Amino acid sequence: MSRSKTTTLSKFTNYRFLGLAGLSLVAVAVIMANYHRSSSHSIEDPVSISAPVHKDNTVLPSTTTLPAKSGTDAASLATDAHQAVSNTADKAIKKSTAPVIDDSVSNEPSYQYTIKLGDTLSEIFAHEKIPYSVMYSIISADRNFKVADLNAGNVVRFWIDSANHQLTKFQLQLSLAENIEYTLTPKGNYEAKKTVLKGVWHDAVITGTIDGSFLSSAKKAGLQYSDATQIINLLQNKVSFNHLKVGDKFEVVTNNKFIGSTPTGDNQILAVRIYTKKDVISAYSDGHGNFYDQHGEGLQPALLRWPTAIHYRITSPFSLARVNPVSGILEPHYGVDIGAPSGTHVLATGTGVVTRVAYQKYAGNYINIRYNKTYSARFLHNSRILVKKGQHVTRGQLIALSGATGEVTGPHVHYELHIDGKPVNPMTAKIPLATSVLPKEKQAFEERVAQYNKMMSTESGEPTSNIKLANK
Repeated sequence: MSRSKTTTLSKFTNYRFLGLAGLSLVAVAVIMANYHRSSSHSIEDPVSISAPVHKDNTVLPSTTTLPAKSGTDAASLATDAHQAVSNTADKAIKKSTAPVIDDSVSNEPSYQYTIKLGDTLSEIFAHEKIPYSVMYSIISADRNFKVADLNAGNVVRFWIDSANHQLTKFQLQLSLAENIEYTLTPKGNYEAKKTVLKGVWHDAVITGTIDGSFLSSAKKAGLQYSDATQIINLLQNKVSFNHLKVGDKFEVVTNNKFIGSTPTGDNQILAVRIYTKKDVISAYSDGHGNFYDQHGEGLQPALLRWPTAIHYRITSPFSLARVNPVSGILEPHYGVDIGAPSGTHVLATGTGVVTRVAYQKYAGNYINIRYNKTYSARFLHNSRILVKKGQHVTRGQLIALSGATGEVTGPHVHYELHIDGKPVNPMTAKIPLATSVLPKEKQAFEERVAQYNKMMSTESGEPTSNIKLANK
């Protein structure tokens, strides 16, 4: 007999408590079984990762945590994020009754949920009583790891065999125009297939006036939550968003995808201007994902200070003479230990090339990345590595899930930053700004700046009202 299922975030509460209780037991068992050495030991004779990190049905802590934002503005923006996606959700979700794997899978999912801020993939799978081994099998099937990067407004759908509670298909809808399906094969693994609908891209100018917080003002103007947070990240070193005054203005040029006359939720920021009483702060895209000021100078530090989106407590700082908490020996600790729970997203702190992916008995699963001739970094004790040796990675890219592999006292991220081959304190080291526009690209960039300035209002601080489509 089929049944309809709906859910809200509050329904996850019981699962969270149960999950925490289970995790506590697992943590105690691990600590009792392994009295570890510190991660500061030198890495010797690394070998390739061959053994699977997780066994079937192993319950792990929540893995794909969305960045938590405080305040009602963030919550309300998240509710409205990608509204075009959530509005297309079926109102009645009926449970599949036939145990199927192939094309005979029922068209109606067994369960559907729209992602909100703070949701995690592991909690959603736990809500459906689907083993973590299945979740990791799906993550492994997705070489781009989109499924591990949930955003508010994404929709997830499950097709579950009612006879044996086996997940036959999982779908992640990123927007009206893009979704990824993970289908169970006869071999027992999952295959990923991405579908992207063709559409038309239009530029638009969104303008607004500060009346409260920047986030709430951005929402009123028509910006998505992801747009507003990207603007904050772009310009946080140039303007204090907490100190914007009522009456300050902003303009944003966006590039938006439409199917017919319907916006899909896919968009890109091309330019931003913020007008205060004292200054005009701006950022312009070079068309390749990089942003600069009007003069072509870099806006952001070349490296992230933290390898995690959330700034967890530092459980052991960088030190040239630290007493090892396990052995009691005085020895250097060439990185910082960040007390992140297992499964936390580990991010590349800069743009560069992966030079080593290996396992070592003290370091566990670890990654080395070289950013340039001067800067490199290491990330230790990961539960799962999501990149390969020789792969090019970008600043902020998901490269691993944190864990407690190797010899450690508990789950954490051990992060090292090296300058000219020598370890430095990553929390205090001087980090340069991103490079300026290359000389050979300067003219093309200046033409883009002129184009975006023409689309926006004059520097007198009188933006036009709300949203308007811009002719190319």
